[in-house]
Amino acid sequence: MIKYLAKKWDERKSDVKEFLAESLKLAVIVVGMTVLVKGTIAEARYIPSGSMEPNLNIEDRVLVEKLSSSVLGRPIQRGDILVFYPPAIETGVPDNGLLGKYIPFVPESPPAFIKRVVGLPGDKIRIKSGVGVFVNGKLLEVPGAITPDYELSNLGDIRGYSMNGKFIRPYSDSDEPIVVPANSFFMLGDNRNASADSHVWGFVKNDRVVGRACLVFWKQEWLRVFLRS
Repeated sequence: MIKYLAKKWDERKSDVKEFLAESLKLAVIVVGMTVLVKGTIAEARYIPSGSMEPNLNIEDRVLVEKLSSSVLGRPIQRGDILVFYPPAIETGVPDNGLLGKYIPFVPESPPAFIKRVVGLPGDKIRIKSGVGVFVNGKLLEVPGAITPDYELSNLGDIRGYSMNGKFIRPYSDSDEPIVVPANSFFMLGDNRNASADSHVWGFVKNDRVVGRACLVFWKQEWLRVFLRS
């Protein structure tokens, strides 16, 4: 009887070990696939502020794809909505390397922003208060975008308060025209007057782009409509 019980105990221990080993393998595979997908293919993001209203609202969920530029060769275009890491002058914090970009649930430092591409490399930008954004002398039409109440004519006009409340003026009092440098973009929120964007801190380099928002898959208003029905 004792031998029988010992044999059964050994078999159970073997089953437990096998179960734990298989569970560990599965966990490693799931984590690896998650890191791969998040870092190179696509990820979900939520809208944390009203800077893109009325086109994107707080707590909307968007799908951010990362393949069209890096793999499919589609260049970033004017009008695209990008998720990106703003320059250090805006955040005042160092980058955390690849942690937030690849690993889910790890706080990002700096936090990622979401804005619309207004200027591509070589574009000349000018903003007239009460009128709108001009790109290469032509008024830019963005449906739903709020008309700005500020003026930008030269680099020295780019200034404002960072997310930490610090006044910044990245190009000092330069009277050079605002021309987007190579491998960079001029980004604005659609809610022009309530957005920390390129009119405050300047250009975004291409290597700080996380991906392109390609789909809104959840809006809070859908839930409100459902609850009312």
